[in-house]
Amino acid sequence: MRTISGMTLSTFDALRRVEGLAACSPADLRRVEAIVDQLTVAPGVTLLTEGCVGRQAYVVVEGLLVVTVGGREVALLGPGGIAGEPSMLNHSPCSASVSVVETTRVLVIGTSALATLLSDPHLRPAIIRACGRPLISAI
Repeated sequence: MRTISGMTLSTFDALRRVEGLAACSPADLRRVEAIVDQLTVAPGVTLLTEGCVGRQAYVVVEGLLVVTVGGREVALLGPGGIAGEPSMLNHSPCSASVSVVETTRVLVIGTSALATLLSDPHLRPAIIRACGRPLISAI
């Protein structure tokens, strides 16, 4: 597959591009890679809906997502981009909708995978950095 940016990443490389995970050891990233799910999503599919509580976060491996607020485009997420973590972590409504622009491969991080990652003393600090303030307020 080819993304708009012309970039194709392995799952491992996509995780390395996520801010906060870049400093993780290869062994730590392999542990993350082993517990997240991977999904290929068709254009037009909405992954997150503004106002609804999210139960998953998504990391773009390949492809492109569009983030909209009130129907207005506010961001594009390519390989290494992450979406959905604030709502999932805080059990609060999504502040934006996220839809697929082109066929996109994402890593899906559900609540049980997140709990596993946070229970690992080597990964916990990196996950907190990757998710930022939303996680800090949820723990």
